[in-house]
Amino acid sequence: MKKNKITKRTAANRERNSAEMLQYFREYYKDNDVDFEIISSILIGGIFYLIMHRNIAPFCSVDFKKKENIGLLKKNIQIILDRVLITPEEK
Repeated sequence: MKKNKITKRTAANRERNSAEMLQYFREYYKDNDVDFEIISSILIGGIFYLIMHRNIAPFCSVDFKKKENIGLLKKNIQIILDRVLITPEEK
């Protein structure tokens, strides 16, 4: 992806618009040893990459052009979140 005015503005808007949400979850998971920003970065970056490159080639033998594989992606994202983001009530 090229760095230009549009991509820089989009990135700045994303950071500004997500700041309040990140602060909420940072506080919510403060007693958890998981860094919410890092987990979010890994998941969002990975999802972004997989979707943006789905027309180029499969990734790890998975064709993300297929609807059923998008469903599996969603299902497995939920599994990751359920296992990693343990709420204070669940401890």
